[in-house]
Amino acid sequence: MMDRKNVIRSLMLITLPLMLVGCGNPESSGKKPSGKKYAAAMTFPASEMKRYAQGIEKQLSGHKTLQFGLDKDELGKQDKIYLQALAQHAIKKNRVVRVEGYTCELGGAEYNIALGFKRAQSVGRYLRSLGVPEDSIILVSYGKEKPVAGGHTMADWAKNRRAEISY
Repeated sequence: MMDRKNVIRSLMLITLPLMLVGCGNPESSGKKPSGKKYAAAMTFPASEMKRYAQGIEKQLSGHKTLQFGLDKDELGKQDKIYLQALAQHAIKKNRVVRVEGYTCELGGAEYNIALGFKRAQSVGRYLRSLGVPEDSIILVSYGKEKPVAGGHTMADWAKNRRAEISY
C-alpha cells in the first residue's frame, strides 16, 4: 500500500502535465485567436444593480482585482455588476481607468503576455460598451511577471490569474 507522500507525488505527476497542456501556446496547438472585437454588454435588473452598487460604492477607492479561470478571459456576473458601477463612476468623475492583465506561471512568456492582454481587453471592451470613452482606458499586460502569490500551488496560480483595475 502506498503511503500518503507517494500518493501525493503520484497525483502531482499526473495533474501537472494535464495543467501544462491546458496552458499551451495557441500557435503550436493550431488554435487561432478569436476574431471578436467587442463583447456584448450584459445588463442586470436595476434593483440588483442598486443593491450591489451601494455595497461597492465603498470599494470604488481606486483599485480592484478581478479573478479569471485557467486560460480564460471571460468576465463573471459579479465582475460585470462591479464594472457597471465603475463605468458610471468613471464617466461621472471623468476618470482614466488602467487595466493590467496577469497570468499564472504556467505556459510560455509570449503566450502569457497575450493572455494577460486578452484579460485586460475583456475588461476594457466591457467598460467601452458601458460608455467609458476609449481614450480613458489604458490596457497593459504583465503576463506572469508580477505574481501576487509566489508559490507553486494551484491556489497560488489561481490568485495570479487576474486583472487589476486602478483609477
